Amino acid sequence: MRLLTDQFPASDFTPLALIVALPLLGALLNGLFGKRLGKSAVTLMALVAVGGSFLAAVAAFVAIAGAPQALVLSWQGWQWFAASGRIGQAIPID
Repeated sequence: MRLLTDQFPASDFTPLALIVALPLLGALLNGLFGKRLGKSAVTLMALVAVGGSFLAAVAAFVAIAGAPQALVLSWQGWQWFAASGRIGQAIPID
């Protein structure tokens, strides 16, 4: 546990980005260079991408599960629509 907290501090969400980025990178590389690499290299790259993503997911799970306080992870990229309040009041729409 200490090794994970040293590698990924509580304020750093790198494993969460790796969970998404590794399969996307593997798919991009296989799509662009797949014919030149050959079938065995494409298979290996796909397995490494998905396996790396799995390991990052396990590391993120262990880091979050071992946290001393309850963590709430939320991310809002943008607000498309919000409606609240009484009729006639201004409603923000981003």
